Amino acid sequence: MKFYKTNILRFLVFLLLASCSSPDNKAFQDSIAIEITSFTTSKNKVDISWSIERFNSAIISSLSIYRYSTDSDADNSNRGQLIANLPSNETSFTDNDVPYLENLHYVIKINYFIENESGNEYFNVESDEAVFERNIVKLERVPNHIVQDQTNLDNYHFLTKSSNLDVFRYNMNTNAIEMDVTFEKGYNYLDKLIIKDENIFVGSIYGVINGLNTNDYSKTITYNLPIIDELKSFGFRDNEIHFNDKETWNCFKIDSGETIPVGSYYSTNFVFSIDLKDNKFLNISNHYPHFWATIYDISDFENIKKLYETDAVLNHTSYLDKSILHFKNDNSQFISTFYGRVLSIKDLSLLAELSKITGYQYYHFKYDNKGKLYGTVKNNKLIHVFNDETYELIETIKTKLYPVFPLISKDGSLQCIGDLNSYSLRHAIETF
Repeated sequence: MKFYKTNILRFLVFLLLASCSSPDNKAFQDSIAIEITSFTTSKNKVDISWSIERFNSAIISSLSIYRYSTDSDADNSNRGQLIANLPSNETSFTDNDVPYLENLHYVIKINYFIENESGNEYFNVESDEAVFERNIVKLERVPNHIVQDQTNLDNYHFLTKSSNLDVFRYNMNTNAIEMDVTFEKGYNYLDKLIIKDENIFVGSIYGVINGLNTNDYSKTITYNLPIIDELKSFGFRDNEIHFNDKETWNCFKIDSGETIPVGSYYSTNFVFSIDLKDNKFLNISNHYPHFWATIYDISDFENIKKLYETDAVLNHTSYLDKSILHFKNDNSQFISTFYGRVLSIKDLSLLAELSKITGYQYYHFKYDNKGKLYGTVKNNKLIHVFNDETYELIETIKTKLYPVFPLISKDGSLQCIGDLNSYSLRHAIETF
């Protein structure tokens, strides 16, 4: 935060010029000086105090507070906005509607007049600027996929896919992007990150899987899967990589480099997979435009068994959405779709549908370690917080941005990736 005060110097120069040009002009003798004496800021409010010194018969006709920003993402209303008209004897103001911008400039303006025999003479004076500056991490795009680091829970790894594929690490403690790496020709890559131990993995449609160290993003290992058509998805199970190619489920043995089919007569088109341990594997499959989940027993690759499966459609909508898929930290449940459908990992039973509870739809969700489930409300500046067992709505958090991805730190503090406005192609990380 910066706070500038030079008004007294300006006023002295004003008096000097006035005395040189017109010593008999009463307007220059009966003037007003204004000085900002206190400027205190926080995320949600700004407190300003000032003092006014009047000389002789100057009469204040209006006292106004203006706010503007030079932030490139400020909309027109924040490039020069009257935010308050106050009584002439007022000496403080609190701005309770502080835009989430990199800088905010505050100016106090006074219009006054002086009565004399020839009629009133009108003048104005303004304070020096008081400037509120803060560090805001901005993003050109909302990430396609986000994973929380398993070792340092304050770190998140973002994947953004466009002409290139960008992977970068964000630290919630420092509010900064600390590492990044770019893969050219982003259309050749999957839009998912897989994190295992201290590596994050990125896969290409040609079957090349690159591992990056989570600490310094150095390349650690590369796997080359034998792809016939195109890699659709992959997941790790101990020393195995399970992957989908040409609607066929295959298993790549990391130690031997051998690839074997999983189920001699079984084909699938899964887009997401996760090892549930105890020889159980969860696949999210699709047949456009619908997605559904299946849990398999894969203790015998020659005779895999379906244990549980959801329907493809629920209430005339796809049962699941692969782009909205968030798991509780103990892998006991997961949540998907704009409707907030919560499913049990045990048997894929539907535990709750949050939109039926609140009447709202959601963009994304995040479980914390304290029994809470956070959901960003679609097209609203709201985040809903639920009990992740009863699904009772326990808190509503108002945001400055339109929230998309909630982020939870190790100690449970909240941040959120959001849209700067309802029509913006620009995004930022909002801190609370």
